[in-house]
Amino acid sequence: MNSRTMISIAIGLILTIFAALLFYYIIVSSSDKFLGLAIVGLLSLLFALIGYLLYAFVGVHKSVQGFVWGYYTFGFVSLFYSVVILKFNIVYILGLLILVVVTLVLIWWRIGSVQKTASKGSGS
Repeated sequence: MNSRTMISIAIGLILTIFAALLFYYIIVSSSDKFLGLAIVGLLSLLFALIGYLLYAFVGVHKSVQGFVWGYYTFGFVSLFYSVVILKFNIVYILGLLILVVVTLVLIWWRIGSVQKTASKGSGS
C-alpha cells in the first residue's frame, strides 16, 4: 500500500469513530428516540454526501468509496427504522422512498458518466 492509500483509510477510520461517538451521543441524549434516529440518519446521509464530494473533486483513493456507501446505507437504514418501526407514518415512508429512488437514479447516472469518460480517455 502506498502512503496515500494508508492516509485515506486512516482518515476514514478516524471519521467513522468520530461519527459513531456522535451518533451514540445523539441517540442516548435524545428523549425522543424517533427524533434521535432521524437526526442520525440525516447526519449519515450528510457525511455520505461530503465523502462523495471529496471523492469526486479531490480524487482520493477508492477505499473512501466504502465509507461513503457505509454512511449512505446506515443513514437510510436508521431513517427507515425510525419511520417504519418507531413512528409509522405513510407520508414519511413515501417521502423516504422517493428520496431513495432519486439518490439511486443520481448514483446510476454518475456511474454511467464516469464509465463513459473512462472509456473515452482510454480510447485516445
